[in-house]
Amino acid sequence: MRPCHLVVCDSQLPGLVIHFLRSHAGWLAERGLRANLLLHLANLTDCGLLSPGQLRQAVGLYDHFTNAAGCNSLA
Repeated sequence: MRPCHLVVCDSQLPGLVIHFLRSHAGWLAERGLRANLLLHLANLTDCGLLSPGQLRQAVGLYDHFTNAAGCNSLA
């Protein structure tokens, strides 16, 4: 495994979460991983990396993306 030289600032994390959701929401929904995603986002909030409002926004975006794609996001 090669070392990674990518540096991510705390302030970049909300945007990266949104980018991740745009790219992978359907994949997560197909596998019924909404609860796992929610747990990860809650941990980011507990660590102060996402605000509660950003957490709500991320979950809302996930639900929007999966509903628009016709995925079962509540699995």
